[in-house]
Amino acid sequence: MSFGKLANVKPETAKLNQLLYTAPADTLTQGKVYVTNQTPKTIYVRVGLATAGGLNSFKANGYVTFDQEIGVGEYFESDPLYFADGDSVIIRSTDTSSAFTFIGEESPNIGGAGFLAQGFSTADNGADLLFEFPVGKSFRGNLFVCNKSSGDSKVRVGLGTTATDYLEYNYEVERNSTHVRSDISAKPGDQMYVRADNIRETEHTIQGIDYNPTTGYMTVQLNAHKFVDTDKVYIKGESIVLTCAKDNHLTKHYYPRASDPIYNSWVPIYNVTTNTFDIQVLDKTPGADETNSDKIPSTNVTAHTFVSAHTNALKRKTGAVNFVLSGYYVDYQHFYGSVGIGSTLTATNAYVKEGLGIGITDPGAYGLKVIGDTSLAKLEISDDLHVQGNVQTVGVSTFAGTVTFQGGTVNTGVGTENAVVLDANVNSNITPGVANSFDLGQDSKKWRYVYYGDTLRGNQIDLSNGTTGIATIGVGLGATTTQAIIGGATTAVMAYGDLAADGDLKIKGEVGIGTTTLAQLSYDATTDQLVWFNKSLNRNVPLWGSDTYLRTINSNTTITSWTTALCDTASTGAFTLTLPGSPVQGDRIKIVDYKRNFDSAALTIGRNGKPIMGDSADMTVSTEGAAFEIMFVDNTDGWVLMNI
Repeated sequence: MSFGKLANVKPETAKLNQLLYTAPADTLTQGKVYVTNQTPKTIYVRVGLATAGGLNSFKANGYVTFDQEIGVGEYFESDPLYFADGDSVIIRSTDTSSAFTFIGEESPNIGGAGFLAQGFSTADNGADLLFEFPVGKSFRGNLFVCNKSSGDSKVRVGLGTTATDYLEYNYEVERNSTHVRSDISAKPGDQMYVRADNIRETEHTIQGIDYNPTTGYMTVQLNAHKFVDTDKVYIKGESIVLTCAKDNHLTKHYYPRASDPIYNSWVPIYNVTTNTFDIQVLDKTPGADETNSDKIPSTNVTAHTFVSAHTNALKRKTGAVNFVLSGYYVDYQHFYGSVGIGSTLTATNAYVKEGLGIGITDPGAYGLKVIGDTSLAKLEISDDLHVQGNVQTVGVSTFAGTVTFQGGTVNTGVGTENAVVLDANVNSNITPGVANSFDLGQDSKKWRYVYYGDTLRGNQIDLSNGTTGIATIGVGLGATTTQAIIGGATTAVMAYGDLAADGDLKIKGEVGIGTTTLAQLSYDATTDQLVWFNKSLNRNVPLWGSDTYLRTINSNTTITSWTTALCDTASTGAFTLTLPGSPVQGDRIKIVDYKRNFDSAALTIGRNGKPIMGDSADMTVSTEGAAFEIMFVDNTDGWVLMNI
């Protein structure tokens, strides 16, 4: 462990953040930053703390000194800083002719303290929770309050069981200055609340949206936004334009609506990256009187596509005053040599250094009983070990004998970074205690890959893959390409090779034909016919031919698009065939005088508000045996004659 001067640097570039010092692993570092002005002019310096990752992890709410003025021939000395396990000191100066020195000491990080919390005050009313001190650990350290705004700010600091257990109440911190609440002592379970009255609002234009209606999260793209995870945002009503697959992206929808949970509300942000952040737009716990429209998941879980957003539709609320808490935990019992216990050893917390042991000559009812937090770098047990509480193993745990888990929860790994690796063969089946007693995985937590070297057996194999995504099957010995894709909300069956069925092949969803991944062929239950996807129209249209939707009509009727009208004026006399009221470009209708009677009883085609061949008048057809097709172009030319 080191003591004294731990680091000394001169800024390489003015007004640019630079790394001064990083605490080694498993080490608690405490010390002060000293800055000297070696120029014939006044300089301004900044000092901050960053979590493990150095410059890349430094945030704007991590300052402990902001634009501190140092005159000619003067120096600056910070209050004590505490940080550990890869945390760093970040410095900046307005001039390269200045020097930063860190003087302190390194010691084993027994209690797990150091740089504990950083944050802004963004609460409209009341205070923000900065940190809750863990059970079993008493704390001592400093709270740094940096006012980075252009005006003075009144600050409140609470420490206790409620936000109103004030240490500071409306204490005025001048602009570009730092207030340090030193030698704070906190007992286990205490909470620290902070509040500042200087909160900034800025306006921004959204560049992209990725909305997940299943989770209710919306990812907002805003390149180089510099937001932090303590910020809040406000989105103006009906300022975001989206389309959805429910109507094949034909219509635009404007959000948030007055009925949406985030309408006219400030909401927190999550999962902040350089160019994106997330917000929750659906209601997790709606009241009993609310509709299902804003619950999770949404009633419309189809794909949504971002179209545009109004200029400066998003407001950001961020604090201009940041708070940093650093210190250390006390009341630890340190053992740096072998410990022989004849009867009872009483300590709030104990730490045994690696390579040394605990020898217990008269254990009584317990070989080793640990009540508080105990760090054991190496523990070897040759006899039975009985643990009544929770056991957490950070490193490698080796069990030479039989391991039996009786009830409770068995957690194997955490996330994708902690894989469960079986280096030896598993010589027995992994078998449930009762047939069909449990499932593996669930809709929200799925297995990523399952590899089979032999036969996959079961009464049923369901490859529906829920409501999203595509389940893939590789068919054939040594196949290197996908032969069949099954499932998915947008693709029911897709075959890149031959698709053969010895029996009936029933396809209830959409079909992609050829090499395209786009579903081109599907069934329309409303018209009871096959439809195909027209890329130029960006929607499905019916197939013309023997399967066209045919209607025999002999009286006044409003017809739908994509219909062949077999008109009979011989039976009941002349009548009016009214065209659709809301046609879209490309819609077509076929009209046939199959009774050859239009010359005796004419057919009137009602335009229904849209022109016919550019004329704002109904069309009369009096030619015997007339047969023709019309197509809707636009609101100017309306319906045009295609062929006779």
